[in-house]
Amino acid sequence: MTHQARTPVFARESLEAKDVEPANATLVASSRQLGWSSLLLDHFEATGASDDYERRLTPDIRLVVALAGAWDITAHYGRRTSRAILHAGSVAVNDGGQAMRLRWRNRHPEQPFRLAAIYLPRLFLEEAADALRRPGQHLHTDVGSSLVLNDMAIGGTLAALVKANKQGAGELYAEQGARWLAMHLVHAHGRAFDPAEDDRRVGGITDRRLARVIEFMQANLEQHITLADMARVASVSPFHFARLFHRAVGMSPQRYLTEERMRMASAMLRTTSMPVADVAAACGYARHAAFSAAFLKRYAMPPLAYRRLTPGSSSG
Repeated sequence: MTHQARTPVFARESLEAKDVEPANATLVASSRQLGWSSLLLDHFEATGASDDYERRLTPDIRLVVALAGAWDITAHYGRRTSRAILHAGSVAVNDGGQAMRLRWRNRHPEQPFRLAAIYLPRLFLEEAADALRRPGQHLHTDVGSSLVLNDMAIGGTLAALVKANKQGAGELYAEQGARWLAMHLVHAHGRAFDPAEDDRRVGGITDRRLARVIEFMQANLEQHITLADMARVASVSPFHFARLFHRAVGMSPQRYLTEERMRMASAMLRTTSMPVADVAAACGYARHAAFSAAFLKRYAMPPLAYRRLTPGSSSG
């Protein structure tokens, strides 16, 4: 069967990730041969033990499912170290943007162990967060990193994708699997801040006041909004507001405002054919260069490249 090539939604860095695997880890199958564009699946078989090696950074989420055998694994995330024993059915998750150094050892040297690494595009998690979020809610797509993710639904879906890859399934199967994984990860393992449903007091400002500030931001994204404007809505001083907002939400008011503008921009790029300059203006950016720089920092790609990844969207 001939598979029509599409521009991959996953990052180029994910394609290169196999190049840093230890020499005793052999790539035995991959979705590369099928031309899947919605996710990347690499199936490895390994023996013996590895030396320490650095995982290649990528904007994508890396999910690993153990298919056979058992092995000890040690992961270093900066100053934090995690250890686990993985066996058939175990699932691990790694935020591809987090630096990680790995070492593993086969617990049964006479038998190779097999695993599948699946790279899930960050774009799909952003779209899932947009679909799931409620008014006034900030839904994070950072799912973190864990050597053992206790989630049977993800394990079953990853195993099904491995089987589908062997059977030569097409892109439609891959895309539906990728989008379900993204939706489930955000829903079950993402983090949410929902001030409108929380009556606790944070210092001298109620969470309902924070909700009003967030609603003010969302209603005026095309306007120039200052810290003083937001503090005025909350009825506190700018200094006090900035400190309390960060304590409650986990980020500065300015960063939250930028996140909301980027969320709106990504939705407009996916669902409209508006010129990028008009999208920038609608999101509060008077200068196209400033908008492009902010978008690149948030999504690891320029606005036009992001638009081209969306099926059916205009590339203008």
